[in-house]
Amino acid sequence: MNALRRLPAEAWLLLWPLAVLAWRATLDVEVFSLSEDDFSRTLDGWRVAHGTLFPTDVWPPGAAWLVGLLLAFGAPLHAAPALVNLAAITAAVVLASDAARRLGAPAPARLLAAAIVLGSRWPAWLGLSALAEPPGALGFALVVHGLIRRQTGDRGARTEVIAGAALAALCRYEAWAVAVGAAVALAVDAAEASRLRRAAGAAAALAVPLAWTALEWAWNRDVSFLLHSREMLSANPGSARGVDYLSGLVFDLLQGCGPALVLAALGAWATREDRRLRPILALWGGTAIAYLLAGALGFAGAHNPARVWLGHALVLPIFAAPYLARWSRERRIGAGIVAAAACLPFWAPVPGGYDTDTARIAARTRGELAAAPGLRVMVEAVPWACVAVDGLIGAPELVSWDRIPDGTPLSPTHLSELGGDVDTVRAALRARGIGFVVTGSLDHVRTLAELADDLERDGRWTLWRVRRQ
Repeated sequence: MNALRRLPAEAWLLLWPLAVLAWRATLDVEVFSLSEDDFSRTLDGWRVAHGTLFPTDVWPPGAAWLVGLLLAFGAPLHAAPALVNLAAITAAVVLASDAARRLGAPAPARLLAAAIVLGSRWPAWLGLSALAEPPGALGFALVVHGLIRRQTGDRGARTEVIAGAALAALCRYEAWAVAVGAAVALAVDAAEASRLRRAAGAAAALAVPLAWTALEWAWNRDVSFLLHSREMLSANPGSARGVDYLSGLVFDLLQGCGPALVLAALGAWATREDRRLRPILALWGGTAIAYLLAGALGFAGAHNPARVWLGHALVLPIFAAPYLARWSRERRIGAGIVAAAACLPFWAPVPGGYDTDTARIAARTRGELAAAPGLRVMVEAVPWACVAVDGLIGAPELVSWDRIPDGTPLSPTHLSELGGDVDTVRAALRARGIGFVVTGSLDHVRTLAELADDLERDGRWTLWRVRRQ
């Protein structure tokens, strides 16, 4: 008991990732996914682990670097992204709670504020995903924590702010606005310093956006990613407006953690004269202005407000805790609240971003490949579903894409290898070591029936084993 009392209050927050993992173990699904991007980002981490420093020029590589590092140390492909994201969210809330401690909030109030935030569904869902928002949110929390530390003159606080801005910007284009906000906050916080010192701090906070823009120009002589990522540009030529970002901020924060937002607003008002919070207000103000200007100019980087504002939600305990201090005085009350909030993910519905048919076929394919070393699988599927098969199998190097089921080639130089007469297809499959084919259309069923055995059908997917003749 004495040992527990000596632990910092924030140690109780470690109950949350354990509870989320326990909840995940109760789900009867092959994969947990919020969107198709889960699979692509998982594969980006796999490519990093296999030596590709920049797995794609569409997304910044920060999250892939973290996942790739875990994979390089032997973590399973399906588990590494969730380990990164759960750790990132937990660390972000711990930083927010520690910042509230530095502002004088007692432990029960800090734990209560953190419990309200962690009890919402977005942290649990994103923590189990392979998406890049949680490391970006950790970057935002580092910026906030560093700005609070600067008020007490801690050495290294300025470096923490700059590192947090870099991490956020390396993970999400939306977080470039956070880098702008960090630059503004550093300039405000160093108002009495020399002009050169203020300029240096602002430039350091903007280093990653500037460097990535330079890389994009060097690679492609094109910076259209600033207007839209490539896949979004082709899917939605319209641009979001600034007002959409603002309404998305308010709506999604209210929906995701309404009580914490209200309590944080009350706490911010109650402590409005506290000079130590001015850099934080400058950070939020600079970030909000950057978002609104981006929307007004058509820079559609912030097209996922519900995820992007995760970082803002995770630092709400800084403002909520001082207000809650009058409610709770006993540390054990706060610990009990955190323990109760840790159970909340069990009540959250499971997102429907995954394709269960694809998952079942992929699981069967994984088993067949494990029993047939040296063979590969060819997948005839829409690209996103094909990526899902890659991620689910856990061995991307064993998967070849064929074509989209409606007949559209994957690229001008990549035509279907299932077209042509049976002998031609057999020779092509044998030359590439293809032992299995997953198909989502009926176009080549007659050819496959002559070449292969139907192992399993599920929904629109069929797994075939090619007969070696």
